[in-house]
Amino acid sequence: MKATRQIGTGQEVLNSYGVTYQRHDFNSRMSSMSQQYFFTCKCTHCQRESGGPSFVEEFESMLCVSPSCLGPVYCPSEDEIQSTCCPSCLTPMDLSKKEFWLKKANELHEVGCELCFTKEGHEMLVQALGILEKQVVARHRSISEVHDSLAKSFCVMGRLRMALPHLEKSLDYVTARFGTSSNEYGLELRKYAEILELLEIKVDSTGRNCDELMQLALSCLENYFPSTE
Repeated sequence: MKATRQIGTGQEVLNSYGVTYQRHDFNSRMSSMSQQYFFTCKCTHCQRESGGPSFVEEFESMLCVSPSCLGPVYCPSEDEIQSTCCPSCLTPMDLSKKEFWLKKANELHEVGCELCFTKEGHEMLVQALGILEKQVVARHRSISEVHDSLAKSFCVMGRLRMALPHLEKSLDYVTARFGTSSNEYGLELRKYAEILELLEIKVDSTGRNCDELMQLALSCLENYFPSTE
């Protein structure tokens, strides 16, 4: 085990049971802890989310159907798809239509990934992104995945500069959801830094040094894949 940050004298050291708040909603975590480890977790995040919204809802929610609202609506179970309401404006919602479009976007994304080196495949990815932007929140996991695939499509077609905005969107997602010390952040940042290096761009659009970004990415990944040398 390797510490990823400075530990002070007498400071409590905690360990994850695998079902973290960045990846699982409150009810899923409670169920897992109870069934697998026979206890009720009372960590900071679980206490904060008890009886309230879960952290993952920010990245898994759909948009309210009311044009004047467009707030996030989270539906954790299939039983609630046809009988839920927006927590912001209380508009009753049947999310089955949104589920239909979400499935359509995922199908386009899947085929588009297989054909990402072709114009047809690239257009499928663009269509998938367009559908998702009308159905789900901006930082939804599916939107991030399509941005990542569009970046790959641009790269395999030799249009590296066009890939950068999509990688920045994907990087924004992993930063918000998993944090800057996560494996996900390190992997995404390394891809971004590699493209900057290939384009011989020394400083990115936010003023960050390319070499420093690569070192940060490698340092982050070292925490998860330590060198055996």
